[in-house]
Parts: sequence; structure tokens; C-alpha cells
Amino acid sequence: CHPRDNIALRWLAKELDLQLINLASGGSGFYYFEDVLNQFSDVAFPPETYLDLTKSVVVGSDENWFGQIYFNSGLDANSVFNYFKEHMPDTGWFLIMEQQGNQIFLVYEKDLRTAIISISRKRSGADTILAVAPRAQ
Repeated sequence: CHPRDNIALRWLAKELDLQLINLASGGSGFYYFEDVLNQFSDVAFPPETYLDLTKSVVVGSDENWFGQIYFNSGLDANSVFNYFKEHMPDTGWFLIMEQQGNQIFLVYEKDLRTAIISISRKRSGADTILAVAPRAQ
């Protein structure tokens, strides 16, 4: 990690009152933090989720957070898509649009927020961006 990234990780750990452990191999920049994922209790993250905290920017926690979470999954893109389709309604999100192609998009609404999930296909696994923002009124 770049020293600036370490500062961001320490800040995030302090904000979330967590002890973070780097389980990534080879300095890939990806981290798996079950405790971090649990801070976003209203989103169902797929198994084998590795956060990229060097790109992710989040403000708030629980059901009052906004921002972008970048992550990689050991699951293939179709499995990540199916996981979100199956589990996001369990946490109160309502699917309003989906599109499948080389890139997969899911758009959800919940209360006064909108979530856009962008899933990129890879040879092994899937890169995903989860963006949550206030809904336009």
C-alpha cells in the first residue's frame, strides 16, 4: 500500500472503531474485513468479498451511509448478480432496473437512497462497485 492509503485505512478503522487485518496476499491492495462489511448492515455482500479500500469512499454507517464501495469477489459475475438479486430485498432494497451484458447493472431504491451495483466480468471472479446516494426528490 502507498503510505497515503495506510493513513486512510487507519482513519477508517478509527471512524468505525475497528481493528483491521490485512488478509490480502502479495500487496494486491484488496482487503477482506468482515467487521467493515458488517458496518453496512443494510447491504447483502456476497461471500468471498475483498474490499478495495484504496478506492472506496464512504460516509456514515448502518443504514445512513453514502458513497462508493469497490470490491472483488471470488465468485463469477453471474453468481454475484444472482446473490444481489436474491439477498438485497431481504434488507429492504427494491429492484427498479437491471441490465446484463459485458457489464451488469442493478439499481435499487430504499427509503430516500438509491444504490447502483456495477459488476464487471473477469476471467476469475468479478469486480464490483456499489454506489449509494440520496435519491433525487
